[in-house]
Parts: sequence; structure tokens; C-alpha cells
Amino acid sequence: MNYRSLFDIEPDGTLTAHIARSSDPITSQQSAARIESTRSETQQRCLDVLKKSPVPLCANSLATACCNEYGCEGTAEQKRKIWDNYRKRSHEIFRTAELTEECGVSHGSRTFKARASK
Repeated sequence: MNYRSLFDIEPDGTLTAHIARSSDPITSQQSAARIESTRSETQQRCLDVLKKSPVPLCANSLATACCNEYGCEGTAEQKRKIWDNYRKRSHEIFRTAELTEECGVSHGSRTFKARASK
């Protein structure tokens, strides 16, 4: 049996997240299908910003860089939610060894950089 990982890298280099399992109820699969493109886009944005960065970044720094690159518009609460979403997605890509590598600790936070494309 061929199991897919939580994050698969497609042939074009984009990151694909699989939210629902094949054993999940149809309603869960439908819900996952609706949000999967947004989730993957946010993860891809995080990875793109990480690739551009000349220095390794921690999750908070990556979230701030993503907001600077793509904008965080709205009220203070909306901006915080957007920033927090980037921070959470950064943790997901950090756990994917094919995409990132740990570089050490800076100010108490682990830092990562994007792996070179093969």
C-alpha cells in the first residue's frame, strides 16, 4: 500500500497538503477539499519567502517576513490572525525535512532555511 505523507512535493516543486484521510467521512473530505488550496498557498508563500531569505528564520520571523511580502491588511485583530496563520504554516514546512533544514537556535527559537532544489 502506498501512503502519502502529510506534505507531498509535486513534480513542479509545489507543496501539497493532504488534510483528510481516505477513511474520513465524506463530509470531512468535502470540507478539506474546500480549504486545501488556501492552506497549500499559504505554505507555499512561507516556503517562497524562506527561499528568498539570506539568513535562516524562526517561525515568528518568517511570519513577519510573509506579512511584509504579501501584506497583512485589516484591523489589528485581523492582522494578528493573518500573522499567526503564517506562523502556524511555517511550523508545518519546518517539519518537512525535504523542504527545510534546521540551522541552530537564535534568541531561543530554532531557525531554518530552505533546502536547495534538486
